[in-house]
Amino acid sequence: MSDLALVIALLKTKIGDNVYSGEIPETQTEPSLLVANVANPFSRVLSGRKVKKSSTWRITVVAKRQSDVESILDMLEDMDGIRTTDFQRVYTNLVMTEFGLIEQPYRRAFYDMTAYK
Repeated sequence: MSDLALVIALLKTKIGDNVYSGEIPETQTEPSLLVANVANPFSRVLSGRKVKKSSTWRITVVAKRQSDVESILDMLEDMDGIRTTDFQRVYTNLVMTEFGLIEQPYRRAFYDMTAYK
C-alpha cells in the first residue's frame, strides 16, 4: 500500500470518512480533509541505504463553521506522537488557521503530519 493510502486510512480511522487527496468534491457539504505530500526526507548510510525514512503531509481542514475546523484540529493534535502498525511514529503540527471573511462560505486550517516508517 502506498504512503498516501496509509495516511488516508489513518486519518479516516482517527477523524472520519471525509478524507480526500487531489481535491474535495464540490458536492461535499460536511467538514473534510485534503491530504497532499510535501516532503520525503531521509538520510543515507555509507552503503547507500536510506534510513530515517519519513513523509510529511499537509492536511487542509475545510468546513463551513469555525467550530468544526477547531474540532478537527483538536483530533489532529491528539494524534501527535502516536504509533501505528504502519508508522513507527506520527507527529502533527498546526501550520495556520485561516479566518475567512463573513461572506466566504468556508473556513480552512492547515496542519502538517510527519509519519516515520
